[in-house]
Amino acid sequence: GKKYTRQITDIEQQVSSLMASDYAISVQLSNLLITLHQQTINSTMDDIKKSESLIRQNYIKSIAGVLTSLALILILIILMVRVSRRVSKMQEVLEKANTQIKETMESRHKLFLSVSHDVKTPISSILGYLELWEHGHPVSSKEIKSMQNSSKHILDMVETLLDFSSIEQGMLQMNASNFNLYKLCTLTAELLTPLALQKKLSLETHFDFDEGLYLQTDTLKVKQIMNNLLSNAIKYTVSGKIIFDVTYRENKILLRVNDTGVGIPENRLNSIFEPFSRVEENNKLAKGSGFGLYVVKGLIEFLGGTIQVQSTVGKGTQITVSIPASEVFENKTEIKPKRILSIDDDTEFLVVLQEMLQKLGHTIDVCNTIESFEKHVEHVTDYDVILTDANMDTHSGIDVLNMLKSKGVKLPIILVSGANGLNHAKVKELGFDDYIKKPLSIYVLKQMFGDAKNTKPSQGAYQNQHNSSNGQVVKFIETANQNIAKLKQAVVDDNFEKSRAICKEMLPVFEKLNVSDIMALLKKINDSSTYPAWEEDIIGLVDRVEELVEGIQNKIS
Repeated sequence: GKKYTRQITDIEQQVSSLMASDYAISVQLSNLLITLHQQTINSTMDDIKKSESLIRQNYIKSIAGVLTSLALILILIILMVRVSRRVSKMQEVLEKANTQIKETMESRHKLFLSVSHDVKTPISSILGYLELWEHGHPVSSKEIKSMQNSSKHILDMVETLLDFSSIEQGMLQMNASNFNLYKLCTLTAELLTPLALQKKLSLETHFDFDEGLYLQTDTLKVKQIMNNLLSNAIKYTVSGKIIFDVTYRENKILLRVNDTGVGIPENRLNSIFEPFSRVEENNKLAKGSGFGLYVVKGLIEFLGGTIQVQSTVGKGTQITVSIPASEVFENKTEIKPKRILSIDDDTEFLVVLQEMLQKLGHTIDVCNTIESFEKHVEHVTDYDVILTDANMDTHSGIDVLNMLKSKGVKLPIILVSGANGLNHAKVKELGFDDYIKKPLSIYVLKQMFGDAKNTKPSQGAYQNQHNSSNGQVVKFIETANQNIAKLKQAVVDDNFEKSRAICKEMLPVFEKLNVSDIMALLKKINDSSTYPAWEEDIIGLVDRVEELVEGIQNKIS
């Protein structure tokens, strides 16, 4: 029992010890589990914090990425809009350019067609007369006058073309010169009088200014304006008259051209100055290029002037033009003959130039090669002025200028050229003293060098040949002008008998004067009962008598 009791006690002690150990172990396990749990919680919290941090970072990055993407998308959209606008603008520009190119090509085509049409007729006329002359047919003064008018028409057409191109490109240049307004207006009217007479129209001139008035502006442009306005008035007038009215007031040339023509519809008044613009209803009356009035308006505005048009369909048109021009005073001193040296590789031009200058009383030596010019340079002090072409085969006007300057020559050196774009200011910048534009006319040379033959009234050819007094000469001029007016009216009235009677009265006077070509025409008309071409012969007679009267007036003025 004791042993059992001891064993039970031992067992109880062992059990107690085991329970204590178990409790200790349980406590340790519990502590460990708590520690583990705490560590797990801590670790989980750390992971959560890290995850939150990462999520936050990713969120921020995502937002930044989205914002960046949105910004990029916005930039791309803006760029695309800009590009699309640029593309659309470029397309518009290209379309406009293509349209302009098409319009330009079309206008050039129209231009070439109209110019070829306008040029063919005068060229055919000139070639026809030359062919007749080549086959032995004598050329009359009337035919020569016709060829001159045809040549002037072609020249005016070329000048108009150059001005048309210059206006389009904004490259018009001023070539101011001094000119006598009365002579310019008279020559313009005389040039177009035959055209008016052919249509049985009356061309009246009213000039309200002194005949000795000299002005300064671009003479060629003023002449082109007058020519275009008068020729247009004649073209579109079927019957009646054209009035050419010119006055000079307050430093302005005032031109008025009135006609009794077909008129212009009111809805077309604003468009007639556009290039290639024509009134369709008037096409049957006259063909043309359709850019004449465009050039006229461009020239007038370039000169600082204005143009106004008033028109009534069926009654006529009035065009009023104002052009600024300053008055200058002509040098009345006696003109001395000049000795001139000219170099040009165009031999035919030199021949014509030589004849023109000799007719004005000057002497001229010509060179058509640089070698010939170098020989003349050795005696350059014998000359008063030197003329040189701008562009030649082996040298240029600049070469001539440099050669003369290198030898110390101080004579006036004048450039002669037909190149477009040159003017007096540009030529002087190059070192030349003055500029003459080709093609030349004796009128231009007279303005440049003067008429050394006709500076004194006592030198008048009419007085020397016929020993007439000034009173007789004035009487002859008055009678001739009266007969000219009567002949013009007879042509307008289609009255051959009246023309024949006037010619009969004129014949004795011209027999005394012994003017053979006028005598022949007068006899032909006087001896004929009638013939188909009498009107053309009367017009030729009027032109020739007017030319003679003008020559006599120039001699005694």
